Amino acid sequence: MPIAPPVRRAAARAFVLLVLAWPAPVVAAQPSEAAGSAEGEAPSDPAAGHPLLPVLAMAEDAYARLGSEVRDYTCRIIRRERLGGKLGQYEFMRAKIRHAWPPPAQQQKPAAEQQGPAERREPAEQQEPAERQATVEQHASSDSVDAVNANNGDAPSSDAPEAEATGDQPSTAATAFSVYLRFEQPKAVRGREVLFRQGHDAGKMLVRRGGTRLAYVTTYLAPDSRLALQESRYPVTDIGFRRLVARLIDVIREDLQHGECRVRFYRGAKIGDRRCTRVLVEHPVRREHFRYHRAIIFIDQDRQLPLGYASYTWPEEPGGKPVLVEEYLYTDVRLNVGLTDGDFDRDNPDYGFLKRKAVEAAR
Repeated sequence: MPIAPPVRRAAARAFVLLVLAWPAPVVAAQPSEAAGSAEGEAPSDPAAGHPLLPVLAMAEDAYARLGSEVRDYTCRIIRRERLGGKLGQYEFMRAKIRHAWPPPAQQQKPAAEQQGPAERREPAEQQEPAERQATVEQHASSDSVDAVNANNGDAPSSDAPEAEATGDQPSTAATAFSVYLRFEQPKAVRGREVLFRQGHDAGKMLVRRGGTRLAYVTTYLAPDSRLALQESRYPVTDIGFRRLVARLIDVIREDLQHGECRVRFYRGAKIGDRRCTRVLVEHPVRREHFRYHRAIIFIDQDRQLPLGYASYTWPEEPGGKPVLVEEYLYTDVRLNVGLTDGDFDRDNPDYGFLKRKAVEAAR
């Protein structure tokens, strides 16, 4: 179904500019310095002086902070994914996410978390040029659009409340990883709701269909079932900052074993009113061991959270544009808001799931 003009305009204001042909900034390391030859030869220790080491250090810092300081948060998630070779529409959803507490000792750690911390190196940075902070109407491309919006379109005003942590220490009460999602756009999924509590409901998520037909239908699905993954690249169990950062760490650890990598850092990029460092990672030569051609990460300069992420595979033909695989944006982020079990209960009066009493009465 074609995207309606208002939704297209909302999507076109949904991501801070990820333009594919920006002037080259200062690079962390030239390929010949950190990556072996253009034919793909890697030095005996590829990780030594690798340009991704500063990115790994940033990711590990964020992962540690999320584990020790962030108990829960609310946010707006904007995503776009390629499924079955077809690039889907932008989807807008409100989210409530509560981490497992205390954090599992091993289960959610990145595969390489048992290794020592990354070598600390200050990245080479360049101030984001003013033109890159201009409106998306001036600069957006057809397959990579941006600029943030807490209301399906308009960037939050400068006097909007800061989405900072409360400063309170998280409660010591044990909780399970929990997620609530409510879809806002596009029309085909508007009103869809998803509820998941780890260790409850036989490990299944509760889904309210939403959309324009049979919106009220409510059912349980396994998060990793074929039906659940028809419209998403990842199960609901992988949603949120902690899992995103864990995946980044694992991929970076893989990339440290190889050369042929360029990394650029820009300070002064913005997502809404949040100042970010934009990190651009590229593998110029296609190799079987690389998962992506280009990745772009927006890291909040104050909170060290990854507010934006996009990845691209190689062009379909020589000289073509990189092909967008997935992009995600987190806006209106509020940390440690004190979410309770009631926020992850199907009987919450603000939610549209069929209530337990109605289900029991129908039996």
